[in-house]
Amino acid sequence: MSLQTPWQKEKMLDAGYFAYRSHGGWYYCKQLPKLLPICECNDKCVQLVVFPYDETVEVEISGERNKIWYKLQSYAVLREHFLRRLPEIEAQLIAAWGALK
Repeated sequence: MSLQTPWQKEKMLDAGYFAYRSHGGWYYCKQLPKLLPICECNDKCVQLVVFPYDETVEVEISGERNKIWYKLQSYAVLREHFLRRLPEIEAQLIAAWGALK
């Protein structure tokens, strides 16, 4: 992750994400609607987390369902394609989370 200025911060905020900085750099989180199954461990809504790296971006949902932890992820998405494909990536990960039993 980049330790410099957050990558595409304004566009990510416009897409409903919040920006955070950790020891590893900047990342973005977006809480998902309560209509989706919650994480059973902390009894909260799951969220999409976006990790921008030097040339690629990862997006993930992680949480516990039926006493099993899952980490659903898209990875190695080229930065140049990421913002255009973000709605598609979100929809696919949300559908996958919703399909877990």
